[in-house]
Amino acid sequence: METFLDTIPQEKGTYLLLVQVEDNPIIHATKKKWMFEKGIYAYIGSARNTGGLRARIGRHLKQDKKMYWHIDYLLANPNVEIIGTIFTTSKKNLECKVVKTLIKEGTGTPYAKRFGSSECKKGCPSHIIKLSTDTTPLKIKGILSTKFHQKTFFIAIF
Repeated sequence: METFLDTIPQEKGTYLLLVQVEDNPIIHATKKKWMFEKGIYAYIGSARNTGGLRARIGRHLKQDKKMYWHIDYLLANPNVEIIGTIFTTSKKNLECKVVKTLIKEGTGTPYAKRFGSSECKKGCPSHIIKLSTDTTPLKIKGILSTKFHQKTFFIAIF
């Protein structure tokens, strides 16, 4: 996995984790609880700190880490696996715009109210979307590349 991480830039940016969920796990995070249905989800986040995208995506891939964000609790479940990522470098935080774009374009539906968006000030219902069965990583990349003209989105499938 380290070789893969070397290909991800250390710049600030926005990313999607493509997450496969099996067996309907119940996730307890802080004071909240969510039940996830079997399926593929896109979790949308931003990498704004030192190490940028490489550090943030690398942290999500680690098994042994301090539980901090909602996504940490989901990824700790043995029935959940990261299967890919889509990302772009950007000095601007595009997280909420990406969420709203994907929902508007019909790639899936917001899932787990306020998941990953408890501090969101832009009215996002959630920062995790349950993808429809006809949504592929290439379709998501195409939508984002079209809607965010100045940004190039990259895909990595694990």
